[in-house]
Amino acid sequence: MNFLRAVSDGISKGLTTANVVSRYKLGSSANVVAITRMMQERDLVQATDGGITLTDPVMAMWIKMN
Repeated sequence: MNFLRAVSDGISKGLTTANVVSRYKLGSSANVVAITRMMQERDLVQATDGGITLTDPVMAMWIKMN
């Protein structure tokens, strides 16, 4: 959930930086890479040249509200 919260907060690049990993309690940069891969396989996020984005805008709104 913390990963999705970070992406919904607009952090699309630099998710593996120490500051982001610490702020969103993501564990480690290796964990972020694994989470990103898993989320892509489940079509929850997509990776583009612009970074990582949520695929479902309704889910993005729900995450921001909670």
